[in-house]
Order: sequence, then structure tokens, then C-alpha cells
Amino acid sequence: MSEFTIAQITRNGFTIEQLRNEATGEWVEIIPALGGMVHRLALGKNGPRDLLAFDADWELPGNPLFRGRMLFPFSDRIPRAQYIYENRIFHLAANSAEDGGAIHGLVYDQAFTTIKRTLDQAGCALLLEYRIEPARFQGYPFDVILRIRYVLNAAGFGLTFEITNPGAEAAPLTLGWHPYFSFGGLLEEVTLQNDARQYVEVGPDLIPTLDLRQTKDSAFDFCKTASVANREIDMTLACPENGRTVLAGKNRKIFLFQDPRFFKYTQIYIPKDHGSIAVEPLSAATNAFNFHGLGLRVLPPGKRLRAAVSVQIA
Repeated sequence: MSEFTIAQITRNGFTIEQLRNEATGEWVEIIPALGGMVHRLALGKNGPRDLLAFDADWELPGNPLFRGRMLFPFSDRIPRAQYIYENRIFHLAANSAEDGGAIHGLVYDQAFTTIKRTLDQAGCALLLEYRIEPARFQGYPFDVILRIRYVLNAAGFGLTFEITNPGAEAAPLTLGWHPYFSFGGLLEEVTLQNDARQYVEVGPDLIPTLDLRQTKDSAFDFCKTASVANREIDMTLACPENGRTVLAGKNRKIFLFQDPRFFKYTQIYIPKDHGSIAVEPLSAATNAFNFHGLGLRVLPPGKRLRAAVSVQIA
């Protein structure tokens, strides 16, 4: 019999898929009806600990900070909710009350379809799918399918993404994941390490200026482990070749690995309450739909893209 199990539980009216390692007690919770969000994650061989800041039950429908959500087919912000592609102007539905922009994509609140559950001696996995059809969303008349495979095994937790274009025309897209990592309190003893040599310069509105700056000797140099205590950070690092970000705090060290061939950037964000830190694998920087050099991918008809992210704990 496998050490791994998959169970369905209900919370605030939402069905949650819980993948569990019965031998270690480690587990992860995914909510298909809320864009396939990763709600909670507990890892650690000697007593699992919650690694993520997560929504309270009453927050789930609104998800105020987009905790754990999948950001597709665009991530972060598109100013004025409009973009230019193939010499045409497209108008998205604005969902940012602050500035009238479009933020974090189109699927974060959509119900994904469960395709498959897998159990064996090596681990357990859940495969979800969502298809954006041309008439489904204002301002995005393209046909793309996003499949996400969630895996819990002895190494930790992993996400594998597959994007397919079944349509007749090429589709512009970006992809991201929005986890907030927690250390059970304020970030007073938490450090960050990332070998990024460059970061994306932004203006006062946090929109990129299109310049990449060197991290060396800057406030965003994390090549050597640096404290994040009492810091306000909302910036984008160019993903290093090893694709690794390390967070360390009292009794806990978290490793996030992202495929640097696809996820070209890592967004670092600390909310105002300083109770967590978001480390977001992104395929493109903010506003890439208007400035394609920031990482916009264009997927031809009949083609697919694949990429992976994993979380491990020391």
C-alpha cells in the first residue's frame, strides 16, 4: 500500500484536494474551483510546518492578496487594462480598483477541471486543466489550455505546467505562481538568498522603465544572504541560472526552484503586515504584454510549453 493518499475535504463550500504523505505527515491543499490555487503546504520530515501564509475561510472567495493563485495568461499588472499585440489594441476587464488596471490574469477565480489523480509508492499527484476559449474573456480572444500537475513526494512539493495552443492563431501569454511564505510571525529573523545579477528597474508606479540594473552593491543584492527584516520590497529579480531562491528563518529553511529557461524572473514582495514574503516565479515582468522584451511568450498553433517549480525544506 502506498504511503501517499489523496482526500477531498470541504471548507467554506469549496472542495479541497489534499495530497498527503502518511509516513511523514506532510501535505498540500489545492482548491480547483479557485483557479487551482495552492491553499496550504506543510513540509518537514520531523514534524511538518505550514510554509505558506494562507487565506482564512471567509477570505477564500475574495482572496485579497492573491495568495497561492495561478497568474495566467498574464501576471502582475497591465496598466489601464489595455495592451497592443499585432498592431491591435485589446481592452481587458479592469480588476484593480487602485489604478483601473488589469492584474494577475484571468483564471485565478475560475474553476479548473480535475483530469487525473495518481497514487503510487513514489508519491501522489493531481492533474488540473483550464481552457481559455476565444470568446470567454473580454480582451483576450485566444485559445489556450493550461494544465497543472501538483506532486507531493519524498523530495517535497512540485508543480509542472503545460500550456497548449489548440487554436488557429498564435497566442500571447505569460505565467506565474503567487505563494506567500511564512515563518510563523514577523520576518524579523528571516533572510533571503538569490544569485540574481540583475533586477528590473521600475518607476514610482512600479511599472518597468525597460532597464535592467545590476544588483551588485544595490539594495536588491541577495547574492549573499541578506536580512529582510523591516524591509518594504516589491521588485523583480532576473532569475539566476540555478533558478534557486532560499529563505531561512528560525528552525526553517525553504528552497524554491524555478525552471530558468521559462520562468525568467522572480518577484519578491513583502506585504505591509510583514508576516510573510511572496517569492513568485514569473515568465515575464510586469506589463510584458505592452513591452514584449520583458518576457512575453507567443505560442504558435499546435505548440506547447512546459515548465516546473518545486518547493523543498532543509
